[in-house]
Amino acid sequence: MKHLLPKLTARLHPLDSPASATSVPAFRATLPKAGEDPLGEEIISHLYFWPRVAQFIRPEDVVVTETGTSSFGALEMPLPAQSIYVSQILWGSIGWATGATVGAALAARERRLKGRTVLFTGDGSLQLTVQELSTAMRHGLSPILFVLNNKGYTIERHLHGKDRHYNDIVDWYGFVAI
Repeated sequence: MKHLLPKLTARLHPLDSPASATSVPAFRATLPKAGEDPLGEEIISHLYFWPRVAQFIRPEDVVVTETGTSSFGALEMPLPAQSIYVSQILWGSIGWATGATVGAALAARERRLKGRTVLFTGDGSLQLTVQELSTAMRHGLSPILFVLNNKGYTIERHLHGKDRHYNDIVDWYGFVAI
């Protein structure tokens, strides 16, 4: 490929298409108005959560999303200029994002980014690699974690049985680290 690609690109003609002149409107995430969320006002739904949390993200923040709910939900967040989005959709390996957050925070510090490192993960995914938070603490890192409480391994429930008790985990609700 190293030899083929230069020869191929030399033969390509410049693209001259009316589609390249089409303007694309800025993506905006809007919060649902009262009564618009089918789950009601008492539940923090995805319809509400992702547009609201998008307001929290700043320029130069590094946003890491776990495979599954977090990755797909975060696609609904418009990110500010100079923010960085890290996700892994191809392999679908839950648990990777906590360690990736530590690496992203180290890289952000090395690059002298002014933003924060923010992780969006599910409780099941966090359960697999939570020990990486001690690595973060050892290196003086302070990533911000949003842990979505799915009450266990939700994807596994859909794949291997809704009521399988081995997909239950201790509830992370109320855990706060400072």
